Amino acid sequence: MNCQSCGAVVVGNYCEHCGRKIVRVTPNQNINMNRPTQVRETPNSQPSSNYGKQKGIAALILGISSVVLPVFGLLGIVGLVLAISAKQDGYICSLRTTAFVLNVIGIGLSVLAFVCFLSVALYV
Repeated sequence: MNCQSCGAVVVGNYCEHCGRKIVRVTPNQNINMNRPTQVRETPNSQPSSNYGKQKGIAALILGISSVVLPVFGLLGIVGLVLAISAKQDGYICSLRTTAFVLNVIGIGLSVLAFVCFLSVALYV
């Protein structure tokens, strides 16, 4: 069976090339063959690109690192950019959302650590 969206050969329920869910048509369904079948995506559908997934995983790693090591605030900023970029690539998953939240928390902790460092440095 071929994907209705990109035309790639599909084995399972999702196209490995574009990530769309495949709508299988049985012979007793009455459909208009002149019109292409519409593919509906649900929020829990598989991600549309592996590249977005890789960005999401990298953002998660940087988010965890920025929370554990708040001294390195740059990690949180880079991770936040990667999480946003993964969403723009079509990777909408809880992993990306978790990475986004962890990076925001990491940036907040790094700002707090910087303010504490400045207050101690100015006090001494």
